Amino acid sequence: TVTAYCAAEQYDIGKVANILRDAAYHLNPYDTGLYPQVVHIELPNRLPSQRTEQSPATTGDVFIFPSGTVVAWDVPESTMSFLVERTLLPAAQEPHPDQLEEEDLEYMEDRTRSDSAIKGDTIILGTKPQNKPRLPPDDSSSNTPAIPHDPPTPQNIDTILTKIAFSSGLARSTKLAVLETLRSSDLTSTLSIPRLLSRPRARIPFTRSFILQKTGQLLLIRAQLNLYSELTDSLPDLFCHSKY
Repeated sequence: TVTAYCAAEQYDIGKVANILRDAAYHLNPYDTGLYPQVVHIELPNRLPSQRTEQSPATTGDVFIFPSGTVVAWDVPESTMSFLVERTLLPAAQEPHPDQLEEEDLEYMEDRTRSDSAIKGDTIILGTKPQNKPRLPPDDSSSNTPAIPHDPPTPQNIDTILTKIAFSSGLARSTKLAVLETLRSSDLTSTLSIPRLLSRPRARIPFTRSFILQKTGQLLLIRAQLNLYSELTDSLPDLFCHSKY
């Protein structure tokens, strides 16, 4: 399962990296060069009580975006709840854990195809090896806070980049859902005002402070939409920064 969480207005990605490093997480294990547009970590996809010799623990992927969203691939819900609501909370700006927004998709890997797609509510990841050379990344140009590791294979890097692409779209969808909820709530609270104003010789029961408060709320939503205008862009900026 792929799950996107939005629990904050924004994440301070520098603080996110420091928090995860201090907690001994391995940051950006595939060195995609996309930090600080996204932070990638791997987490066990089975709880200790679920691990057996026949079903040992493997890892799932978690991608953290500056827009206050986190996308998890095949990671237990309890693990993600602790990460989003506790571990990352100090790096959150204007957190709203009590109004956590979630979106889910299923996914499957297809080793017979080299491309990926979405069919209905299922992401199909094409993991067929591609016979194309890939130059090793220039580590000297990377400011990613990654721990040294064995060089990943091109196939694994392609899969991770594909997951980041889908995660970016799902993260934007979840963020838009939060803004839509705020917009809907505000419209509901002001629905009676135009009706009262349209009545002839109607007595307006609103104080100046009430009108200023509602104006401020509308301006805040407008500012948030302007701030997150990249949510409606056809191509997120982060894909212009990958060295692959």
